[in-house]
Amino acid sequence: MKLISFNLDETLHSSEGDFTEYTTEVLKAIKEAGHKIVLTTERHPLLTLPIVNNLEGCDAIVCANGAYIRTLDNPIPVTATYSIFNVMGVSQFLLELGCKFVVVTEKTMYLHALLAKHREYFQHLPISIKLVSSLQEIQEPILKTSVIGTEYELMELEDMLTSVVRELSVVRNREGSLDILHPNASKGRGLAILGDYYSINRSDIITLRDYYNYMDLLAYAQVGVASK
Repeated sequence: MKLISFNLDETLHSSEGDFTEYTTEVLKAIKEAGHKIVLTTERHPLLTLPIVNNLEGCDAIVCANGAYIRTLDNPIPVTATYSIFNVMGVSQFLLELGCKFVVVTEKTMYLHALLAKHREYFQHLPISIKLVSSLQEIQEPILKTSVIGTEYELMELEDMLTSVVRELSVVRNREGSLDILHPNASKGRGLAILGDYYSINRSDIITLRDYYNYMDLLAYAQVGVASK
């Protein structure tokens, strides 16, 4: 038995938001051969589960860039979270720069009241969006803090944030955002946890990726396939 990990966005799930018939047939064949299928993504779990529930054969998900790991037969996830006090300094820094960012927990996205004009950017998402006058109002464990911007803006911010939040990690995504994560949150760690759960050796883990925020996965898996 092998564990085969796929990137959800733009690899399995098309830009039109669906799975091709061919993709469905391939995943079915993998399952029939007795292997485990894991989908990984930077998406929030509440954005991932509706997609996965329409896809036959998925065994587990690694969401929020590795901050949330869950098998579909167990509703209790493994998470790597932090407190709002870990990012109070960087949050103030982002507010002063006028950056658009959102603090993400398992059930809610929090937006500072000073950024209320950006609320429409998130309104289409099936997640509760709450405005707070102070980030200290956030009591829930945080999966990630997502900063949204242009490619150029994020390139400049990435280096600055890395020096500001030394106790956390900064990961840039494909679609105009970067995430501030707990240092234990990574997709590679997600595969390690799931490999142990299913009693699958690292030598039997295969992953297919298409962007550099998946480099830790490519490094962890015995067979890593990168695509354009």
